[in-house]
Amino acid sequence: MLLAILIIGFYFFYFKTQGDDYYNKGGSYYLVDQDNVGAGGYDVTEYFTSHKAVKGDPRYSYKYDEVIYLFANEQNKSLFTNQPGQYLPQYGGYCAFGLGIEVGEGVGDNKPGKYPSTPTSFKIIDNKLYLFHDSQYFRAKEKWEQDEPRYLLQSQKAWETIHPEQRN
Repeated sequence: MLLAILIIGFYFFYFKTQGDDYYNKGGSYYLVDQDNVGAGGYDVTEYFTSHKAVKGDPRYSYKYDEVIYLFANEQNKSLFTNQPGQYLPQYGGYCAFGLGIEVGEGVGDNKPGKYPSTPTSFKIIDNKLYLFHDSQYFRAKEKWEQDEPRYLLQSQKAWETIHPEQRN
Protein backbone atom coordinates (compact mmCIF):
# COMPACT_ATOMS: atom_id res chain seq x y z
CA MET A 1 0.00 0.00 0.00
CA LEU A 2 2.76 2.41 0.92
CA LEU A 3 4.56 1.61 -2.34
CA ALA A 4 1.39 2.37 -4.33
CA ILE A 5 1.00 5.73 -2.56
CA LEU A 6 4.64 6.60 -3.28
CA ILE A 7 4.28 5.66 -6.95
CA ILE A 8 1.08 7.70 -7.35
CA GLY A 9 2.65 10.63 -5.50
CA PHE A 10 5.73 10.51 -7.72
CA TYR A 11 3.56 10.32 -10.84
CA PHE A 12 1.58 13.45 -9.96
CA PHE A 13 4.66 15.34 -8.76
CA TYR A 14 6.61 14.44 -11.88
CA PHE A 15 3.95 15.27 -14.43
CA LYS A 16 2.70 18.42 -12.69
CA THR A 17 6.19 19.87 -12.22
CA GLN A 18 7.96 18.85 -15.42
CA GLY A 19 7.13 21.84 -17.62
CA ASP A 20 9.14 20.53 -20.54
CA ASP A 21 7.79 16.97 -20.43
CA TYR A 22 5.60 16.65 -23.50
CA TYR A 23 4.11 13.71 -25.36
CA ASN A 24 5.90 12.98 -28.65
CA LYS A 25 8.34 15.84 -28.04
CA GLY A 26 10.95 14.18 -30.24
CA GLY A 27 8.52 13.52 -33.10
CA SER A 28 8.80 15.29 -36.43
CA TYR A 29 7.99 18.99 -36.72
CA TYR A 30 5.14 18.26 -39.15
CA LEU A 31 2.39 15.69 -38.81
CA VAL A 32 2.62 13.68 -42.03
CA ASP A 33 1.44 10.30 -43.29
CA GLN A 34 3.64 7.47 -44.55
CA ASP A 35 4.00 9.24 -47.92
CA ASN A 36 5.07 12.51 -46.26
CA VAL A 37 1.74 14.17 -47.09
CA GLY A 38 0.70 16.93 -44.69
CA ALA A 39 -2.74 17.98 -43.44
CA GLY A 40 -4.07 14.49 -44.05
CA GLY A 41 -4.14 15.17 -47.77
CA TYR A 42 -6.61 18.04 -47.37
CA ASP A 43 -6.27 21.27 -49.33
CA VAL A 44 -5.04 23.82 -46.76
CA THR A 45 -6.20 26.79 -48.86
CA GLU A 46 -9.83 25.59 -48.81
CA TYR A 47 -10.07 26.10 -45.06
CA PHE A 48 -9.68 29.81 -45.75
CA THR A 49 -11.48 30.21 -49.09
CA SER A 50 -14.53 27.94 -48.65
CA HIS A 51 -14.33 27.42 -44.87
CA LYS A 52 -14.55 23.67 -45.49
CA ALA A 53 -12.23 20.69 -45.28
CA VAL A 54 -11.75 19.60 -48.90
CA LYS A 55 -9.60 16.66 -49.95
CA GLY A 56 -6.70 17.54 -52.22
CA ASP A 57 -5.92 15.84 -55.50
CA PRO A 58 -2.47 14.27 -56.01
CA ARG A 59 -2.36 15.85 -59.49
CA TYR A 60 -2.05 19.23 -57.75
CA SER A 61 0.72 18.67 -55.23
CA TYR A 62 3.48 20.90 -53.98
CA LYS A 63 6.43 20.11 -51.73
CA TYR A 64 7.18 22.69 -49.07
CA ASP A 65 9.75 22.20 -46.31
CA GLU A 66 9.97 18.49 -47.24
CA VAL A 67 6.20 18.03 -46.78
CA ILE A 68 3.86 17.31 -49.70
CA TYR A 69 0.62 19.27 -49.76
CA LEU A 70 -2.30 18.39 -52.00
CA PHE A 71 -4.73 20.87 -53.53
CA ALA A 72 -8.17 20.63 -55.09
CA ASN A 73 -7.10 22.52 -58.20
CA GLU A 74 -4.29 24.48 -59.84
CA GLN A 75 -5.62 27.82 -58.56
CA ASN A 76 -5.40 26.67 -54.93
CA LYS A 77 -1.91 25.29 -55.49
CA SER A 78 -0.90 28.70 -56.85
CA LEU A 79 -2.38 30.45 -53.79
CA PHE A 80 -0.24 28.26 -51.56
CA THR A 81 2.98 28.52 -53.54
CA ASN A 82 2.73 32.32 -53.49
CA GLN A 83 2.23 32.52 -49.70
CA PRO A 84 2.71 29.14 -47.99
CA GLY A 85 3.01 30.63 -44.51
CA GLN A 86 -0.48 32.04 -44.77
CA TYR A 87 -2.03 28.58 -45.21
CA LEU A 88 0.11 26.19 -43.18
CA PRO A 89 -1.62 24.66 -40.17
CA GLN A 90 -0.34 25.86 -36.83
CA TYR A 91 1.81 23.50 -34.75
CA GLY A 92 2.87 21.48 -37.77
CA GLY A 93 -0.67 20.15 -38.14
CA TYR A 94 -0.80 18.49 -34.73
CA CYS A 95 -3.90 18.82 -32.54
CA ALA A 96 -3.95 22.31 -31.03
CA PHE A 97 -5.91 21.15 -27.99
CA GLY A 98 -3.38 18.39 -27.29
CA LEU A 99 -0.65 20.99 -26.98
CA GLY A 100 -2.74 23.23 -24.74
CA ILE A 101 -3.96 20.71 -22.18
CA GLU A 102 -2.79 20.11 -18.66
CA VAL A 103 -2.33 16.55 -17.42
CA GLY A 104 -5.74 14.91 -17.14
CA GLU A 105 -7.67 17.36 -19.32
CA GLY A 106 -7.59 15.16 -22.40
CA VAL A 107 -8.26 11.46 -22.47
CA GLY A 108 -7.21 9.80 -19.22
CA ASP A 109 -4.01 11.22 -17.80
CA ASN A 110 -2.50 12.35 -21.09
CA LYS A 111 0.07 15.06 -20.79
CA PRO A 112 0.32 17.94 -23.26
CA GLY A 113 2.12 17.27 -26.50
CA LYS A 114 1.99 16.52 -30.19
CA TYR A 115 -1.11 14.41 -30.81
CA PRO A 116 -2.54 13.57 -34.24
CA SER A 117 -5.26 15.78 -35.61
CA THR A 118 -8.28 15.06 -37.75
CA PRO A 119 -8.21 17.46 -40.73
CA THR A 120 -12.01 17.74 -40.84
CA SER A 121 -11.98 19.27 -37.35
CA PHE A 122 -10.55 22.75 -37.70
CA LYS A 123 -10.90 26.38 -36.75
CA ILE A 124 -9.53 29.63 -38.17
CA ILE A 125 -8.43 32.01 -35.42
CA ASP A 126 -6.86 35.36 -36.31
CA ASN A 127 -6.38 34.11 -39.88
CA LYS A 128 -4.45 31.03 -38.71
CA LEU A 129 -5.47 27.41 -39.20
CA TYR A 130 -5.76 25.14 -36.15
CA LEU A 131 -6.50 21.42 -36.46
CA PHE A 132 -8.01 19.21 -33.76
CA HIS A 133 -8.40 15.52 -32.96
CA ASP A 134 -11.91 14.23 -33.50
CA SER A 135 -13.31 10.76 -32.83
CA GLN A 136 -16.51 9.29 -31.50
CA TYR A 137 -14.87 9.20 -28.07
CA PHE A 138 -13.25 12.62 -27.91
CA ARG A 139 -13.93 15.91 -29.66
CA ALA A 140 -10.96 18.16 -28.96
CA LYS A 141 -12.40 21.23 -30.70
CA GLU A 142 -15.43 21.20 -28.41
CA LYS A 143 -13.17 21.09 -25.34
CA TRP A 144 -10.93 23.81 -26.83
CA GLU A 145 -13.90 26.13 -27.32
CA GLN A 146 -14.83 25.88 -23.63
CA ASP A 147 -11.76 28.00 -22.78
CA GLU A 148 -10.19 29.01 -26.08
CA PRO A 149 -8.04 31.92 -24.81
CA ARG A 150 -6.35 29.70 -22.20
CA TYR A 151 -5.79 26.79 -24.57
CA LEU A 152 -4.49 29.11 -27.29
CA LEU A 153 -1.94 30.62 -24.91
CA GLN A 154 -0.90 27.24 -23.47
CA SER A 155 -0.62 25.55 -26.86
CA GLN A 156 1.61 28.33 -28.18
CA LYS A 157 3.81 28.14 -25.09
CA ALA A 158 4.07 24.35 -25.38
CA TRP A 159 4.94 24.52 -29.09
CA GLU A 160 7.63 27.13 -28.46
CA THR A 161 9.08 24.95 -25.68
CA ILE A 162 9.09 21.85 -27.88
CA HIS A 163 10.39 23.69 -30.97
CA PRO A 164 12.25 26.81 -29.78
CA GLU A 165 14.19 26.96 -33.05
CA GLN A 166 11.08 27.58 -35.16
CA ARG A 167 8.25 29.93 -34.29
CA ASN A 168 4.91 29.03 -35.85
